[in-house]
Amino acid sequence: MVPLETLRELYAYNYWARDRQLEACAALSQEQFLRPMGSSFSSVRDTLAHVMGAEWIWLERWRGRSPQTMPGVPEGLPFQEPCAGGTSNSGQS
Repeated sequence: MVPLETLRELYAYNYWARDRQLEACAALSQEQFLRPMGSSFSSVRDTLAHVMGAEWIWLERWRGRSPQTMPGVPEGLPFQEPCAGGTSNSGQS
């Protein structure tokens, strides 16, 4: 069994890294955010959607549920909304 303190450290790191990603995205123009990049995910937006979806799936697994698919990105989502900044939860237990 993984010690509780180790889990807390891992979650704190996850929130730190996520918040840095959101800060970096907030500095992008809409064109940069949506530009095809030719990588695993077609744009920064799609990469960010994947990262957020993966975080959601792990949370669901901790809750005892096992989603079979990633959540979709809503059509017409405002450009600035995904990068509005993190909500650091590193202080939560």
